[in-house]
Amino acid sequence: MVFVSVNENYIKAHGRKERRSAYALPIELNEKLLKKWPHLKTTIAIVRDRQVKGKIGTYVISYYVCITEMTAEEALKIVRLHWGIENQLHWILDVTLKEDQSAVHDRIAAKNLASFRRITLNLLRITQLLEKKKEAPMTAKMMKSVFDINFRESVIFNLARG
Repeated sequence: MVFVSVNENYIKAHGRKERRSAYALPIELNEKLLKKWPHLKTTIAIVRDRQVKGKIGTYVISYYVCITEMTAEEALKIVRLHWGIENQLHWILDVTLKEDQSAVHDRIAAKNLASFRRITLNLLRITQLLEKKKEAPMTAKMMKSVFDINFRESVIFNLARG
């Protein structure tokens, strides 16, 4: 008998109603597939049913394959944490580095610029950790690196010294 783990949570805030349901099912593979993917342990389905300000909502199902055994409750927490981190990164890239306003249409150039933005953001974050000072806004650090050559050099080369 296969045990399916189920968990749901409800969120009502900022004019949104959202129900998230998770289903976790242990993976049982036949011999041939087990040789190809010996580490697979759990299949997860996350169902998001969302309504904003009483309007017609969205219903999305996302599927995940995991290399660890987990319950539906754990899956809900992990997926929520992952998307929180993703959303925070995209917000910083858009607000601080104006990523959504980029007018680059060449795919390779766009990928290169996206990589450069992420490297820049990570260098500024590492500098902040190494300084052990009160957190300054990222935009302030960016402006300082534009106008202060010593600060800019410390951001770029601090890893070699650290």
